[in-house]
Amino acid sequence: MTTIACRHRAERVSPDVHRCGSPKLLGLKLVTDPMCATCHYRDHDPLPAPPERPPHLAPCLWLGGRVEPRTAPGPAGDPPAAPPEFECRHPGHTTTTERACRGCPDYLFPVVTPETPPAVVRQMLDHAPRPQPDRWWAWPNVQEAIRQGATEAVARTPPYPGGYAGRGVVIAGGGAYFAAAYVTVRVLRHLGCRLPIQLWHLAGEMTDPMRALLRPYGVTCVDADEVALRQPFRFLDGHWWKGWQLKVYAVAHSPFREVLFLDADCYPTRDPEFLFDWPPYRERGATFWPDVRSSEWLLAPARWEVFGTRPGWLALESGQLLVNKETCWRELRLALWYNAHADFVYHIVWGDKDTFNIAWRRLGTHYSMPQAVADWDTHTILQYGPDGTVLFQHRCQDKFRLEPSQFASTYQRGGTNQYNPRLAHEDLCFGFLEELRLLTLPGMAAGDRA
Repeated sequence: MTTIACRHRAERVSPDVHRCGSPKLLGLKLVTDPMCATCHYRDHDPLPAPPERPPHLAPCLWLGGRVEPRTAPGPAGDPPAAPPEFECRHPGHTTTTERACRGCPDYLFPVVTPETPPAVVRQMLDHAPRPQPDRWWAWPNVQEAIRQGATEAVARTPPYPGGYAGRGVVIAGGGAYFAAAYVTVRVLRHLGCRLPIQLWHLAGEMTDPMRALLRPYGVTCVDADEVALRQPFRFLDGHWWKGWQLKVYAVAHSPFREVLFLDADCYPTRDPEFLFDWPPYRERGATFWPDVRSSEWLLAPARWEVFGTRPGWLALESGQLLVNKETCWRELRLALWYNAHADFVYHIVWGDKDTFNIAWRRLGTHYSMPQAVADWDTHTILQYGPDGTVLFQHRCQDKFRLEPSQFASTYQRGGTNQYNPRLAHEDLCFGFLEELRLLTLPGMAAGDRA
């Protein structure tokens, strides 16, 4: 290919990719020759003289740390020491040198371009997330890689392994979400719910005093990052989206065969245990709740097509969901795979909520759903039970909190909690919040994800 003369062109980082210094280009400023040739902002200028030696390639995604030499270097006059070696994590490889890595047929460039073959993009998606060029998720080759990856994930899913038992409630919430989770736990027990409860959180979000406050109510606290040491997952460390990933991860790895999942800020109006015996749930093994009508645009037909499935059901709201792992093992594992690739998926759909929808539809599986569509009441989503009355109150825009705070995932309508007399158990909830306020909680702000 003819080299394009552009004053913004900078050094090559691979045989097919170079840096671009144009102020018009956002993101990582990495472009290929075809991209440069069709750029509207190309500005011709004589190219600098070629470098005297080949440029250093960006580190391969398989490349690990340097391997310390086993013997000390010899005295002066000895033959030159061998080039430094590095670990290579590619299957079948052990160690490599920089030179060998450059010429390796398995070299995996760490940044996607529009020309990267889908099969190579697919390989890259198995590695830890890393920054990519602006709007890389919209490129056809990347979307094809996601479709291929999902197909492979389904093919690799083993049969239901067993080992899960009973029914239980799983709540995601630590750090800034702890106050809301505490109120939800207290409401559950006040309404007579006797199911075991697990509170899943991220590393550093819970202190011993926090755990002690929940212990009298039969709550087990689970650090998802500790579990991930045994059950690896592609978490987006350092990004608030990790909190959305936590939800499906907690459902999948909790010890219960049947799981009622609740967001920290979603609490019932009556004991929800009867849902496990609702005939449509017993028949299909999963119950999801629809989102409010104003959210329908979040799952437009074109977004279904990105995932290789036909447009279908209503957009979901995942403040609450009910899943039987034994019945819906393949569907749950596919939803987990989509969330493991949240750095792509969450640009197409709004967080975790419709990964369930897409996974179930891709596998041709139906789930049960109460007929009534969700409503808003000021700052709270109202979700209905099978009888058409309000069953869950998802206080997403007014999360219970002890001090004014905002949350990256959801706009909060006020600096402090707003009393709403139309909501069930409002006096009770504010009483539980005040109860928590009067307790001493060292490290209450630990791991604040807000």
